[in-house]
Amino acid sequence: MKPIKLSIKRYLNLVLSFLIILPLLFAGGISIFLSSRILRGEMLKASRNQVSFLSDKIDQYLNTPISIIKTMAGMLELEANRKVERDIDVVLKSFTESFDIFKSIHFAGADGLVRNLYPPDELFTGTDISSHEYFKSVMKTGKLFWSSSFISEQLDIPVSTLSYPVMGGVLTATLSLEPVMNMISNIEERDEGLVFYITDQKGVYIAHTDRQKVVLKEYDTAQIAYRQGSLDGMVQDVLYEGMAYTSYYSIVESSGWMVALLQPRSVINDPIETMMWSLLIVTAIILLVTLIFSMSLQKSLAGPLQAFTKLTESISRGNYNVSIPEYNIQELSWLGDSVGSMAKKIQFREKELNEASANLSSLLNSMPSILISIDQDLNITRMNSRAEASSGFEEKDALGKPLEEIFPRLSPEIPRLALAVKESRMDIMTRETILKSDRKIVENVTIFPLILPDTRSAVLRLDDITDKAMMEQTLIQNEKLLSLGGLAAGMAHEINNPLAGMIQTANVLAGRLGLERHIPANDQAAGEVGISMEKLNEYLMIRDIPDMIDSLNKSGQRIASIVNNMLSFARTGEENISTHQIRDIIERSIELAQTDYNLTKKYDFRQIEIIREYGENLPPVMCETSKIQQVFFNILQNSAHAMSDSQVEKPKVLIKTGFDRIHSMVVIEIKDNGPGMEENVRKRIFEPFFTTKQVGLGTGLGLSVSYFIITENQNGEMTVQSSPGNGANFIIKLPTTH
Repeated sequence: MKPIKLSIKRYLNLVLSFLIILPLLFAGGISIFLSSRILRGEMLKASRNQVSFLSDKIDQYLNTPISIIKTMAGMLELEANRKVERDIDVVLKSFTESFDIFKSIHFAGADGLVRNLYPPDELFTGTDISSHEYFKSVMKTGKLFWSSSFISEQLDIPVSTLSYPVMGGVLTATLSLEPVMNMISNIEERDEGLVFYITDQKGVYIAHTDRQKVVLKEYDTAQIAYRQGSLDGMVQDVLYEGMAYTSYYSIVESSGWMVALLQPRSVINDPIETMMWSLLIVTAIILLVTLIFSMSLQKSLAGPLQAFTKLTESISRGNYNVSIPEYNIQELSWLGDSVGSMAKKIQFREKELNEASANLSSLLNSMPSILISIDQDLNITRMNSRAEASSGFEEKDALGKPLEEIFPRLSPEIPRLALAVKESRMDIMTRETILKSDRKIVENVTIFPLILPDTRSAVLRLDDITDKAMMEQTLIQNEKLLSLGGLAAGMAHEINNPLAGMIQTANVLAGRLGLERHIPANDQAAGEVGISMEKLNEYLMIRDIPDMIDSLNKSGQRIASIVNNMLSFARTGEENISTHQIRDIIERSIELAQTDYNLTKKYDFRQIEIIREYGENLPPVMCETSKIQQVFFNILQNSAHAMSDSQVEKPKVLIKTGFDRIHSMVVIEIKDNGPGMEENVRKRIFEPFFTTKQVGLGTGLGLSVSYFIITENQNGEMTVQSSPGNGANFIIKLPTTH
C-alpha cells in the first residue's frame, strides 16, 4: 500500500497535532520507567556492595586467628618431630599474651582429655571433651573447624572456638566476636532503619543489631533455606518481624558464616517516587516548549531544503553513504528518492571501477615479468611492482615520465619500440644488458600493442632469461663435448693402431740389433753376411742409433698417453664418483693444457713455468675426475691466455695443495703472475656470460661452469683473490667425503 501524499501545509498541521506530542509523551513514559529501574538497580547494587564489603572485612578479621593457630600447630609439630622437650603451657601462654584476639587456648590429646590450658583453670583441666562437636569434627576430618557462637560465662561476650589438629590431638582457641559486633554497631549508627546480622553455619546469630537475639541464641530460619539453595549474593524481598524489607546475603569464605542486610523498602521506594514526579514535571515542560517550537515551523520550509542541499554537497565530495530522511510530503519525498537513487548508482559504479582497478593491479603485481604500460609517445602510464623494484621508482613517481628516463637500459631500443607502437604490431627482441647493480643479464623484451578508440598505446613485458640462455649455452657446450668424446674415441682408435705397430716395431728393431739382450739368431744372421754383432753394435753406438730408437719408443708412449688423457677428459657423464688423489688429476690437467697452443698469437702453454708445491700424505677426494679436470683445465687456460695477452715475460703458474683439517677438505691453489683483476671484475668473474675478452673470443661460461661444478656437483668451495698487477689466485676446496 502506497503512503498517502500530503501537501506541505496539511503535513505540518498533522505534525503539530500528533507526530510531536505523542512521541514526547511516549519518550517521557519510557524515561520515567527506565530511570526508576536504573535508580533502583543502583541502590540495590550499593547495598549489595555494602554487604560484600562487610563480608570481606569479617573474612580478613577471621583469617588472622586461622594463620596464628596454624603457626602455633606447626611450631608444636616441629618441636615434637625434633624430640625437643618443651612445656606446651609456655607456648600457649606466649601466643595468648601476644595476640589479644584469643581469650583462651587449650590442647586436648587423642583421648579427648584437656591437658594444657591458658589462662589456667583447674576445673577445666583434665575435662573429657571427646563428645564435643568441635573435637569430633577435627579428629574425623583432620581439618580446621569453627564452632557455633555462644556467650562466654566468664567474659559475658559472644565468642567462638577455632580448632585445629596437632600432635594427634586438637588445639582449640577461644576467639572474641566483640569486634564483629562493633562492625555492625558502626553501620547501624550511620544508617538508621537497617538490620544487620551474622549467623554461623547452623543459622545461629553470631552478631545482630538486636544484641538480645545473640544472647538467646536464636536461629534465622530463612537464612538456612538460602544456604541450602546456594543463594550467595541474592537480593530478596522478605517480611521480617512484620515489616517489608529487601534482604541481601553474602557468605564469609574462611568460616562459612553468612552476613545479611535487611533494608526497609521505603528507603528504596521513596527516592524513586520523588524522581518520577520530577521527570513528569520536566516532561511536561519539554512538551510545552516543543509545541511552541513546532508551531514556528509552519512559517518556514527552510529546514528540509537545507538538509537536501547538504546531502547533495556530501555526495559531490564522494560520501555516498548518505541517509535520506523519510518525508510524507510529496515534493520532498520525490526529491529524496531521486537523490538516494543517484547516490547509490554513483557508489555502485565507483565500487566497480575500484574493484576492477584493484584486480588489475593484483594481476599485474602477481606476474613474474616486468610489465610497463606506455602511451603513443612512450610515456609511462602504468607499471607493476616488479617494474618498480627494477627501476627504483614508485609507480606514482614514474607516471607520465618518458620510458628511457625510468628505464635507461631500454634507450637503444627506443626507435624500434616507437615504430612498433606506431604500426600497432607485436615485436620481440632479445638483448644483453647490464643492470644498475652491474650484473649482466640476457633480457627478452616483448611489446604488445593496445588499440584504443582515440589513441595508440602498448604494454612492454621484460623477462630475465639469463638462466635459460645459460642452460642453452651449456647444452650446446655439452653437445660439443659429446661430439668431442665421439671424435676422440674414433681418433684414439685410428691413432692407437698404427702407434702400437710403430712402438712394437721399435722394440723389435732394438731386439734385432741386440741393443737390449743377446739373441743367438742375431749372431747367425750376422755371420751369414760376413759381419759380427760386436762390430755392428760398435757402429750403432757411434751413430747414436740406440738413443734414436729409445727416443722413438718414448715419443710413441707419450702420444698414447696424450690420446688416452684426451679421451678420458671427453667422457662427460660416463664416470661415477670415486676417490682420487688430487695430484694425479692436476698432472693430467697440466698434460692436457700443454697441448693448447696458437700459431697466430705465437702462444704455447709449454712456455709457462709450472711450479708444483704438493702437500704430503693428503687424503683422497671424492669426485668425478673428468669434471674436476675440466675445472683445472679452464683455470690453467684462462691464466695462460691472460698472461699471453698481457705479454708477461716469464709466465709462471704456482700450484699448491694442502689440507684443511677443521673442515676435512683438500685445498688447491692455482696462482699466476698475470695482470690481475679490478675489484668490479673479480666480483663478477663467476657470473654466466661475463667475460673480459673481445666479442667472439669467449662465451663467459668457462669459470661459471667451473664454479657450478665445484659448489653444486662436488659440494666444495671456489673463490678468487686478485688485484691489478698481482696476478690471480684461484682457491678450490674439495671434501674428502661426498
